Amino acid sequence: METYGDDVRNQLEKGLDWIHEWACSRSYGLGSRIPWDPTYLIESLSDSTIYMAYYTIAHILHGGTLDGSKPGPAGVHYDQLNDEIFDYIFGHRSDIPNTKISPDVLKLCRKEFELWYPVTIRISGKDLINNHLIFWIYNHVALFPKDKWPRSVKANGHLLLNGQKMSKSTGNFITLADAVNRYSADGMRFALAEAGDSIEDPNFTTDNADNGILRIHTLVEWCMEMVKERPNMKTGPAVSFSERVFDTCINKLVRECDEAYQHMLFQKAIKISFFDMLQIRDQYRIVLTAIGDPLNWDLIYKFIKTMLILCAPIISHCSEHIWAELLNEKHSIFDAKFPVVYDNQIDMVLLEANAYLQKTISNFRSKITIYTKPPKKPTQKQNPYPKTAKVFVATQFPDWYQQILKVLNIIHHKEGTLPKEAKVISQLISSTPEYADLEKRKKKVMPIVSEILNEFQTEGPSCLYLTTRFNETEILKENLAYILFTLKFEKIDIVLQSESNNDNQNIADLAIPGKPLIYFEQQSK
Repeated sequence: METYGDDVRNQLEKGLDWIHEWACSRSYGLGSRIPWDPTYLIESLSDSTIYMAYYTIAHILHGGTLDGSKPGPAGVHYDQLNDEIFDYIFGHRSDIPNTKISPDVLKLCRKEFELWYPVTIRISGKDLINNHLIFWIYNHVALFPKDKWPRSVKANGHLLLNGQKMSKSTGNFITLADAVNRYSADGMRFALAEAGDSIEDPNFTTDNADNGILRIHTLVEWCMEMVKERPNMKTGPAVSFSERVFDTCINKLVRECDEAYQHMLFQKAIKISFFDMLQIRDQYRIVLTAIGDPLNWDLIYKFIKTMLILCAPIISHCSEHIWAELLNEKHSIFDAKFPVVYDNQIDMVLLEANAYLQKTISNFRSKITIYTKPPKKPTQKQNPYPKTAKVFVATQFPDWYQQILKVLNIIHHKEGTLPKEAKVISQLISSTPEYADLEKRKKKVMPIVSEILNEFQTEGPSCLYLTTRFNETEILKENLAYILFTLKFEKIDIVLQSESNNDNQNIADLAIPGKPLIYFEQQSK
């Protein structure tokens, strides 16, 4: 059974260890009488955890009252019901019992039950894990066939307001109706999604609600602007690097958002569907501004439609408004199907190339910061902001570096991961005769190992490749206008390590695949 997290599963398993001590009956309160001793009542939790099964047929049996005094649409009287009938409806027997009730009515009841069962998901408070939810599981297992057992249970914490427990006595309290009037339904849903969705207590903050409204309003304004600017945009398939990156990023976020919704992770879903989607949009716009190209309406249209569908479960009214009023879609957004993304629609090599491009620009900025840092000695001159640079690109690692990667790849293949501490690798190198060359270079090797292990924690196995899966030189040259614009440079030369002249060979040799060497020719320190 899916529990949407180990915390809930662990608590349920702990509950199984002591639940046998819970009494099955009580002498007072509400509930059904024990058949063999009517002076006692069935323990209320035992008697109230399978009512969802009865919900599936109640509309057929009841006629607007709960006490059975008025028959429902099927004309069945309560005194006609018995265990055999319920055994048939709930799947314990396949033959129709001998009864005055019409076989068509019994078949309809069974069909309704089988339509709605098993319970797909049960959502409840974390305080009910060790009692109500334990009974709910036990009774379903005891009373229904295995294929009708519950599929999942999700427990949530208790909502905090601005980091504090809600309390009328302290004034830290707001009703749902008041909150909707103050922040709108979409503003509330946005803030509640951001509040958290684990077993920990989620924190609803008024700041998040206010900011959510502003963000939603900004999204509407931007979509209006895009619709007006449509005549000035180009159309057609994604061709350029930035267009292809934008397109595959949309597809990747669809896949991730779908997974978040499947696991009931609404905080993660709003991050992906709203914030991450806007981030990839902004990167696309920045690149096109840098190179002076117009936006592609086909991509913008795909982006807006996709984002609205991803966000619709949370900011429903805003999504429907943009969908119907701005995009003029004929049907409601809630009739639209959730996008399906296939593996061939997510170009992982392209995403690696884009990550490489962004990391190279980030390294440029770090290098510039160091280069223009005020000198420690007053006699030294401070370097001005550089305007030109050379970027040396390597196509393969030195032999000893390749050996490091091969060692790490062997460990990763065997263990499925890599250790976080470099000393484990150091001990392996020292104890393995075939790694004698690395042992001789250990002072140079171990800092590299530490760096790779740190990268593995954030980048995964891609940092273990013996070469990049894309052409670094082509990526840098294709995006050179963007790099120059972003860094405010006048000229950047892209030079292959193997083609560098003798004057720069020592510098060029420091470049490795995936990590080009950036060099400011006029540097004085």
